[in-house]
Amino acid sequence: MEKAFLVLGPEGSGNRLWMELLIAAGCVGDAGYWQRFDVTGQINRFNPAAQPTVPICWFRSFPHRNEWACPAAMAADVARRGWEPFFLLLVREPAAVAGSQSARGWRHGSPELQLRRAWESVLCSGWRWRLAVYEAVLLGGLSVVNRVLSDVGLPGLGSLPCELVDGNCKHFS
Repeated sequence: MEKAFLVLGPEGSGNRLWMELLIAAGCVGDAGYWQRFDVTGQINRFNPAAQPTVPICWFRSFPHRNEWACPAAMAADVARRGWEPFFLLLVREPAAVAGSQSARGWRHGSPELQLRRAWESVLCSGWRWRLAVYEAVLLGGLSVVNRVLSDVGLPGLGSLPCELVDGNCKHFS
């Protein structure tokens, strides 16, 4: 059974970066704000725009389009359609997440609260998951990315598909 990688993290924690990396590793998905697997007006519903013969990736930032997704409902929907849900839970320095959100005019409360809300249902659900730390990727680059990909059963990359930029520095000057 192929995996459906459900990428979850607060807005500004590397959701789109990890989508680009998963796509480069062979998953079907979209790194942009709009995704082929979205169902308009139903944040937890999955539109099966691919067959369960390929790994896919689908992300939800917390919140996503000013709504709070339910990870357990997302996982149940992809599982019902033939994929094995696998959560990639994103971590980034909370002050940098807050600074990134503030710079974009978002006001969603503390990053810690957002993480707790996003992860509670995942950690208690029994679905498989792995943490992916933004700062580790910045420090270790391709070797860290390839370790995460290997841990989740995807092939490593020969090079990064995008430039890694330290988005944290500007929040600590």
